[in-house]
Amino acid sequence: GRMREWRRDGLAGDGGSAGEVGTAVQQEARGADEAGVVAQLRALDAQALGKAGHHLGQHPLAQRIDEKPLLRADAAAVRAACDRIRGLDPRPGAGFAGREETAYVTPDLIVSWQYDHFEVQPCRTGIPTLSLSGYYTRMLKESGEQEVQDYLSDKVRQAKWVMHSIEQRQSTLLACARCILELQEEFFRRGPGHLAPMTLADVAGRVGVHESTVSRALKDKYLQCDRGTYPLTYFFSRKLGESGSGDATPDRAKALLRRLIDGEDKARPLSDQKLCERMEREGCPISRRTVAKYREELGIPSTAGRKRYE
Repeated sequence: GRMREWRRDGLAGDGGSAGEVGTAVQQEARGADEAGVVAQLRALDAQALGKAGHHLGQHPLAQRIDEKPLLRADAAAVRAACDRIRGLDPRPGAGFAGREETAYVTPDLIVSWQYDHFEVQPCRTGIPTLSLSGYYTRMLKESGEQEVQDYLSDKVRQAKWVMHSIEQRQSTLLACARCILELQEEFFRRGPGHLAPMTLADVAGRVGVHESTVSRALKDKYLQCDRGTYPLTYFFSRKLGESGSGDATPDRAKALLRRLIDGEDKARPLSDQKLCERMEREGCPISRRTVAKYREELGIPSTAGRKRYE
């Protein structure tokens, strides 16, 4: 039925059968040899190629899309068509399947600017105030039975211990947050891409507790600031190598990588190796594989996908 639809729409081109059209599309989707794909697609018109074009951004064929004989169109029209294709969702039905209920995050801490400095405060929204039950406190005082008094005294002691432990955990959390604010002030001033190297040991040493205590206190806790809401673990960033600059982190490396790619000549985009060399000159030495990894995490296509034709 699909092949008949292609022929009915006149997409088989001059001398191209529906079977040849299907073969061309299938071979391109499988990443077939460029020369073979180009030879088969020459039989198709621009509309047919457009239907198969969602692979162009990842296939070497993208390097040949400016050939007028292939599409019988000027370069500007081809470029606009490919940009449109790359912006489409190849799986539009995925947005309607298996939707999970949205989980909303309530921050535990809030960082705000106060006149000339940043300040962090706990967020009390939704946190109940704990206190001893007046009923059992009166019963402890008024009861004349020793067994009842012993039982209630033990429970009151346990309740006070729980309340003290919660207050201590909140105090540790606030102390850790203030330490993070101090060590990562550049991030709060300038935003993502400016995280400094920081480890659990750095925070634990300043707060005066063990690393495991810091880890437990920060687990599943969130901080809200002008830049957004972040898990507290986000602010811990390792140093990139020993030979780089003292503040080179993955966060800063990604910011530098995006800046280099944004400023490149789109007619001659930089390869991962060239990006690696330029980042090293900028004081951020990382391997080509790491460049490729960070580029993919940022959602930036390869050299072929970024190339633009005049």
